Amino acid sequence: MYEKIDLVSLPKKAFWKLSIPILGFVLFDAIYGLIDMYWVASLSKEALYAVSVSTPLFTLICSFGDSIGQGANSIMSRYIGTNNYEGSYNSIVHGLIVVGVVWILCLVSTLGLVNILQMMKITHNIGLVLTYCTPLFICSLTFLLSNYFSETLQAEGDSRTPTALMIGSNLLNMALDPIFIYTFNLGVIGAAYATILSSVICVVAMVYWYASKRTKIPLSLKFFKVKPKIFFEILKVAIPNFFDNAVWCISATFINGVLTQELGPKGILLYATSSKIKDLLMAPVKGFGRGLMSVTGHLFGAKDIDNLKEMYKYVLKIALVYSFIISIVFIYFRYNIFQTFKIINMNASVTAISMAGVIILLSVPLSMISSKMLDGFGKSYYSLALTILTIAFEIGLISIIRVEIPYGISVLISITIAQFLAGIVNVLIINTLFRRFKAHKEDLKVV
Repeated sequence: MYEKIDLVSLPKKAFWKLSIPILGFVLFDAIYGLIDMYWVASLSKEALYAVSVSTPLFTLICSFGDSIGQGANSIMSRYIGTNNYEGSYNSIVHGLIVVGVVWILCLVSTLGLVNILQMMKITHNIGLVLTYCTPLFICSLTFLLSNYFSETLQAEGDSRTPTALMIGSNLLNMALDPIFIYTFNLGVIGAAYATILSSVICVVAMVYWYASKRTKIPLSLKFFKVKPKIFFEILKVAIPNFFDNAVWCISATFINGVLTQELGPKGILLYATSSKIKDLLMAPVKGFGRGLMSVTGHLFGAKDIDNLKEMYKYVLKIALVYSFIISIVFIYFRYNIFQTFKIINMNASVTAISMAGVIILLSVPLSMISSKMLDGFGKSYYSLALTILTIAFEIGLISIIRVEIPYGISVLISITIAQFLAGIVNVLIINTLFRRFKAHKEDLKVV
């Protein structure tokens, strides 16, 4: 007997029910990231450098699990919207198979980690970077699964359970960091061990949650039948989401190279710290987007185009109001925030970042909310195409104007312009799709 799951009749209520727990997690996750950086910064500048340049790689590992989970979330939600519950159950196992394949690829990548770092132009303190990165790659399955199950639970309308477990994992990590780094005197590798152990405990708890049959959508081979179409639908969302982060990794590597040439290692630290601060400030917007994605999948499955459009406008307004308020707060406390992470005697750079940050922070909701709605549609390739164009434009603009405007300002100007334009184009794409869906509602294929 299938348990009825309804996110269609009251979409705004369903959105808040999903978003508030997710918002709590992503906000806490961003705070955790800053605290983790603080502990490492207290160890030494070399340790902070090792973690900072490793961030794009670790982000990609987590992105694999997150992206596959979003792919599974999208197809599960659309199946539920069409009342095909068995298809939703079947999708979980298909996603786990993809996770297993990706883990094997991560293990193989460990053998060539030195070459990967060299391709990223990382040559300073490469031994310390390898010390931190290697255990994260070997134990990548735990990060893949925690992010994957977090998304599959959200597909059934349960965002509280994964939020509680992920926050618990981060709290444990925060407690273990000083113990492994300082008490056990492990240094930077202690930070990696703390991250791995806390994630393992989170995954065990998630597997137990499924095994104890406390979920509406079961994890069971009973419903598993190999269907290439499900693999395709999962990957159709997962691959664009992953490459979206991969393209960011390429961009971050290029920007790190530019900043190293013009400002030295302190340029990388400034960029890494700015990125972490941006993650914290935009965490609620990310939560809004994740909540909207699940509701979108259900509404799209039910072909309720009018409510889809209304939900998009509703969530976008909320995200923009929040972003405007937080950008003003950021400007006011800019020096205090950066000085916390040992970024001192760089007042001019901090001021420039905060002023450009107003435009960037207001542009992020336009792109983020739109991309999550595209994920709900199962049309993430639109976001990927736009991301590639945005990063290409960003890199090209940096290469051109850095000749006339050195010292890293070229990077800030280029990022600001690219983010603003990307936000506008994202909104135009969504509204074009709404018109198309409305005109061809009867022929619309949702799964």
